[in-house]
Amino acid sequence: MVPSAAHAATVPSGWTLITSKSVYPLSSKYISIFSHSNYRYTYPRLDWNGDSYGALVTSRAEPGLTTDKFAVTVSSGTFLFRNVANNRYVCAEISHLTYPGVLRARTSVDAPGPWEKFRLYYSSSQVAWALMSTANNKWVTAHTEYASPLVGLMVADSNTLGTKQKFGFTGWTA
Repeated sequence: MVPSAAHAATVPSGWTLITSKSVYPLSSKYISIFSHSNYRYTYPRLDWNGDSYGALVTSRAEPGLTTDKFAVTVSSGTFLFRNVANNRYVCAEISHLTYPGVLRARTSVDAPGPWEKFRLYYSSSQVAWALMSTANNKWVTAHTEYASPLVGLMVADSNTLGTKQKFGFTGWTA
């Protein structure tokens, strides 16, 4: 269920909605995502079990491992991210009991729904990207304030766009 506009995140001026890979073409087959709040790379925790399996965290200092890589697909102006290591799509789990909106690389879908789709925004003045979940219309946050091993846990839970909601992509030309 998508929340009403009164509860949706706002888009600040200077941020452009990207609806196609042709606006800013990919410079490689896969991208890596890093957080502007801790300058660490994102990867799914494939070693975690149960409802934590595949949780995305931004805590790796160097990119380059298969788990750091994501294939990007566009679907009706929204973006899907598939992790290369486990071949699963990233989803925002809105109904997660502990961390509502947590991003996990765990779904294998033929027809992606709102949980797997993200709106992508870019600010050329800040040289930053931001992701908004279509499932709850919230900005994705890298929770760098969490203690290890949850440091950098990515959760679609913010109505405002600040440093913790800004990301960089390697393999994407802007």
